[in-house]
Amino acid sequence: MASAEKSVNEIQKFWKTVFQQTDLTQKLMKIAENNNPLTNFEFDLSGYGKVWITAKPAVPLGTNFMSDVFITDASVEIGGQYTGFVKVLPSNSSRLAAGFIGGSYQRESIVYQQWLPELKEIRYSKNLTNFEVPLNVAEAYFVNFALSNDGNRLENETVCVLEDLKRKGYRMTSSARSAEGIDFNHAKVALVTYANYHALSVANQRRFVKSDGSRDFPSSYEIFRKDPNYINPAIVYRTIVLPQYIKVLRHFQQGEVADWLDGLLPDLEKIWNWESFVDSGPLTCLLHGDSWNNNILFRYPSEASNEPEEMALIDWQIARLGHPSHDLGYFLFSSTSSNFRKQHLDELFTEYFTALSIALGKLGIDLSKEGYSQAKFLEEVKQRYILMMMIALFILPILLDDSKAKRSYSEK
Repeated sequence: MASAEKSVNEIQKFWKTVFQQTDLTQKLMKIAENNNPLTNFEFDLSGYGKVWITAKPAVPLGTNFMSDVFITDASVEIGGQYTGFVKVLPSNSSRLAAGFIGGSYQRESIVYQQWLPELKEIRYSKNLTNFEVPLNVAEAYFVNFALSNDGNRLENETVCVLEDLKRKGYRMTSSARSAEGIDFNHAKVALVTYANYHALSVANQRRFVKSDGSRDFPSSYEIFRKDPNYINPAIVYRTIVLPQYIKVLRHFQQGEVADWLDGLLPDLEKIWNWESFVDSGPLTCLLHGDSWNNNILFRYPSEASNEPEEMALIDWQIARLGHPSHDLGYFLFSSTSSNFRKQHLDELFTEYFTALSIALGKLGIDLSKEGYSQAKFLEEVKQRYILMMMIALFILPILLDDSKAKRSYSEK
């Protein structure tokens, strides 16, 4: 019986049993430490008998910032096969510390265990299907956030087991790393995907708004009100990021742009004002937060096709409250060229706002009756342009690293 034929509940039960009855998490961490390409394990599981598991890195070890990730294939003695995309704590201690301080692992575990199920429940309560308001995310098979008793460190049992979206035809697009960036069709699919997710997110977070306008979040959601940056970004950009770009721009005789960036240095605290993230007006929602091309997958009708049908969101380790434009801008500034944005940005934002308004309408929210228009949305987006560019600048060296790009695409 193939894994694809099993129900989600059956798959969840299996992986929960594996990680609760074995030390597979620690074994996977050892693979990362020793840089092993492929490893086989054998376990005896209650209710399943002998289980044989093959684990291989999902991407080159060390290239996934906050986690080490593996594709695990399991064969069961009594019959059946299971596949999981497994994320464990990174072997790199600096990355582990950064993720712990920023709450990355806690954010992702809450998203998969609480937030996304709530979005599905809201959709169900409105008698809507995934076709009508799509939520394209991986199924979570087993999530365990293990904190030490004193709360000062993460235990090695911390693990996240997800659906392997590659088996459903999803893959990364290499064009996002090219000089031209992604094309219009990919950008449109991406923005419509974000629109549907943001609509569900807006609807869900409004359940926590009190009569005085404040929000009464469950205690577990308070993490989303906190800054996920483990170092003050204003300091990082003032001392490291922008000076380097200014130096390069002057070297290539781009003095006007260099002067403009130099002029931003005194205003970095205002640009990175965390309070402006948390309270973003009527469209305040839980953002994906890390919407560059490494964290999105497209599905195509065939291997040969380059015309995307759907896009899925992965990696929720920087999820936070904010304005939808943070997700949109981060994606567009990191995945499209300047010429592309000049030609298509207005059209894409119109596509986004139209899709958002339609999805919100299905969920019982009429923005027009609230006095919120597309013109207001565009005004709020433009107010955040500089911040969007700043975030994209931070990951630009990664985007331009061809060697990492080629390795990553060959695996993903």
